[in-house]
Amino acid sequence: MDGFSLDIRTLNFIIILFSLIYCIGLLLFQFTQQTIRGLSTFAMSIFVIGSGPLMLSLRGDIPDWLSIVGANMLIAFGFHLSLYSLSLFRKHSLKYTYFSSLMMFIILIGFIYFTYYVPSIKYRIIVISLYMVFVTLSTAIVILKGKNDDLVLATRMMALSFAIYGGFMIFRIIAVLPSLELTNFMTAGLIHQLTFLFSIVLIVSMSFIMLWMIN
Repeated sequence: MDGFSLDIRTLNFIIILFSLIYCIGLLLFQFTQQTIRGLSTFAMSIFVIGSGPLMLSLRGDIPDWLSIVGANMLIAFGFHLSLYSLSLFRKHSLKYTYFSSLMMFIILIGFIYFTYYVPSIKYRIIVISLYMVFVTLSTAIVILKGKNDDLVLATRMMALSFAIYGGFMIFRIIAVLPSLELTNFMTAGLIHQLTFLFSIVLIVSMSFIMLWMIN
């Protein structure tokens, strides 16, 4: 495993490609079929999630406030939109969405602090990972406890996808905490490379399962 490595920039390109394709597909489905509450927002959330890693890859070519703060906040906002859209789709209370909005403001402060005042890639990773744990596990709860009459197996599979992603983020935090400070995120270790691979899997699974649920 020591010699195994994934290129983060290549994974980022795959993420934006997949997210764009699935976003367009779901939007076309929404426009050509009976309107489904939350589906358009869900489609846009996939595109937003994919746009963040693309901006991360442009580090050095665009200002830091875009490639660091902006990119990570865009990723966070994409997952926030997923939580919001699935709350609408599953007819669940928006209470988790309200907490997510508050947390986004907190992590924005964290990113500004660990980018300009005490620069630290390590702690930026921890900040975004903590938010991911909250938002993905909250989304899983919303999916499972929603009142909409959807196919049980599909809802459980959707919830499982988000729960696995949240679980991986917990593992990522545990792995990062005792580690040394990173000097370059694009050449970071396997745990960070796998984060983007897990993101690809999540985008594909959530898009496929959404189509399964609405059919």
